Amino acid sequence: MSPIGRMFIVLNLVLAAAFLGWASNALSTVQDYKGQLETEKSEHNDTAAAKDEEISKLQIKMQNLEGDSGRFREERDLEKSQRERSEADLATAKRANETLSASLSKIESNLGDYKQLIEQFSSDKDNLAQLNAEATRAREDAVDAQQAAELQRRDAEEALLGVRGQVDVLQATNTDLQSKLKRQEVQIAILIEETGLDPTLMASIPKIDASVLDVREVIDDLKLVMLNRGSNDGVKRGFTFDIYRGQTYKGRAKVETVQADYCSALITTAVESKTITAGDRASTRL
Repeated sequence: MSPIGRMFIVLNLVLAAAFLGWASNALSTVQDYKGQLETEKSEHNDTAAAKDEEISKLQIKMQNLEGDSGRFREERDLEKSQRERSEADLATAKRANETLSASLSKIESNLGDYKQLIEQFSSDKDNLAQLNAEATRAREDAVDAQQAAELQRRDAEEALLGVRGQVDVLQATNTDLQSKLKRQEVQIAILIEETGLDPTLMASIPKIDASVLDVREVIDDLKLVMLNRGSNDGVKRGFTFDIYRGQTYKGRAKVETVQADYCSALITTAVESKTITAGDRASTRL
């Protein structure tokens, strides 16, 4: 073999040995790297698992936080809503308080008015009690007056019956009375003409006011009136009464018969178109 061949063989052997050494070293290195890789991979897996677990925990925590955040938002919104409602309720309460204050002031004013009314009612009650007592007395007086008037009416009716009974007598003596009346009128006329004496001064007749109770026609052109005054009032036979109603003069009557509480008089002068009726007034002096 040539030296070049041997050299190549030696070189190949050297290279093979070198390669084998390198391969052995590389294999050892690879084994070391592989062991380190497995270790690191295991550590990495442990770290990744720990990270995943931590991530899971963080995700759970984040979800919890998100839930808490949502709950907090809801609570915040609820609190905000409650606060707004509270503010609205407060505003309503303030308005209600103002209304109540105004109502209270009005009530206090009304109470003052009511108190004044109560005092007025109390005073009115006392006045009404007094008025009631006065009305009771007035009613009793009215009853007494009515009873007295009833008695007077009965007396007047009895007197009227008496007068009507006397009318028959007067009718029987009418002719004589007319004759006497004419003779007296002639005598008075002669006396006045001869002496010039005022006939109102011929007798001292007191002022007596009376009312006409009844008017009856005795005969033609001769009427008899009954007056509610008699001897108890100072009336005497021969007195003359002027008869009127209001401002209207109706005539004159001369007393013929006198009783205690009434008298009868003949109408001696009558104003034309003026009729003397019951209820007219009469007086001895106008």
